[in-house]
Amino acid sequence: MRDNARWLGAALVAIACAVGGVMVAAWIAPRVPPVPSVTPVVVAVTTTATAQPAPEPAPVASPDGINLSAHSVDEPHSVWVVVNKQRPLDPKEFEPDDLVSTGIPGGKQVTSETAEQLAKMHAAATDDGAPFAVSTAYRSYNFQKGLFAQYVASDGVAKAETFSARPGYSEHQTGLALDFYDSAGGCALKRCYAETKSGTWLVTHAADYGFIERYPEGSTDVTGYKWEPWHWRYVGVELAQYMRDAKIATLEEVFGLPAAPDYE
Repeated sequence: MRDNARWLGAALVAIACAVGGVMVAAWIAPRVPPVPSVTPVVVAVTTTATAQPAPEPAPVASPDGINLSAHSVDEPHSVWVVVNKQRPLDPKEFEPDDLVSTGIPGGKQVTSETAEQLAKMHAAATDDGAPFAVSTAYRSYNFQKGLFAQYVASDGVAKAETFSARPGYSEHQTGLALDFYDSAGGCALKRCYAETKSGTWLVTHAADYGFIERYPEGSTDVTGYKWEPWHWRYVGVELAQYMRDAKIATLEEVFGLPAAPDYE
C-alpha cells in the first residue's frame, strides 16, 4: 500500500510540473499580432493601341510568276507606261530625256533602251530576209498637235480619232513606239503590212526583243484605235514574251485597266 501511495504521489507531482511548465511558456512567449484578413482588389487596366502603318500591298503576280507591279503604268518614263484615250501622259507635254537615233533605215529617235533592242531585232530580221524600216518613231507634243490638226482638217474629228491621237495622248510621245514598213515591199502605214515578210516576221519574233503590236486586230473596243499592224511598242522582253505566250492582246488587258474606246 505504501508503494502504491508513493507511486501515485510521484505521478501527481509530475503532472503538476507539466501543467505549470505549459502555463509559464505561454506567459513568456512573444505576443504575435493577429494577421488581418485581406480582400483582393481587382483593377481593370485599359490599354490604348498604337496605330500601325498599313502594310505595303503585295506585288501583283501572274500564275506564271511575272511581277506585274515591277514598273509603273502611270509614270511617263516607265517602260510599261500605258497611254490611251483615258490615260494621257502626265504632264501632257512630256519629253523623254534619253532619246537617241534608232540606228536603222528610216532613222528617227527612240529611248536608248528601245534603240538597243531595236538594233538586235532589225539585225535578226535582216538575217532572216525580212528587213524593215522606220516610218515614224518619237513625236513631240507640238508635232503631234500639228499632225492631229491636219487629220481633223482632212477627215473630221470623229474619223481622225480612230487612227490618230490628240497631243499628250500619243504613245509616240513616250519614245517607245514606232511605225514600221517593209524595206523590200513598201506598204507603209497600211494594213497590207501584215502580209509582208517583215510584218509576219514581227508577229512571230518581236516579243523576243521586247516589242508588242500595240493596236491588234479585233481590239478597237479596248484600245480606241483601228487595227494598225505597223505600230509596235517596246515594253521589255519579259512582258512582251508573257503577253505572247498567254495570248493577251493589249496592255489594258494585261494590267487590268479599263478599256479606252473614247476620250473622257
